[in-house]
Amino acid sequence: MKPSSNGRTAKEELDFQRARLQAARAYLAEVKILEEQGRLIPIEMVQHQAIAIFTACRQKLRSIPSNVSRSLVGKDHRTIHDALTREIHKTLRELADFHKKVINPDWKSDEEDESAPALIDPPQIRQSRGQSKPGSPGTRSRKCSS
Repeated sequence: MKPSSNGRTAKEELDFQRARLQAARAYLAEVKILEEQGRLIPIEMVQHQAIAIFTACRQKLRSIPSNVSRSLVGKDHRTIHDALTREIHKTLRELADFHKKVINPDWKSDEEDESAPALIDPPQIRQSRGQSKPGSPGTRSRKCSS
């Protein structure tokens, strides 16, 4: 048998391609098992959850000045520092378990009341590059819940 352009004979090439096919099938079977076990999730879900976490952090951090500014007018440096520190720690405690809330595709924790407003709205999938649905991460919204 003549060697092919890659240096293999036709039989070696066939064996090589069969081994590649077998490896690909084994990989796909492994992926399927991981999906069934819940150990592998779609990248879109991870992206949406990351967006939700960062959006919540952004909203909470941006609310700190309005939450404390009025009560700090005319106060001394130490009082202002302590008030800001307390507010930051309060905000961090509120965000501490947020990752648990967005792991659930329903976007609500088990403890949340159905009538209670969600911390943030779930992000929408963008339609095309540069265009997004209203309320999605690509658009600015004044809606902020604390």
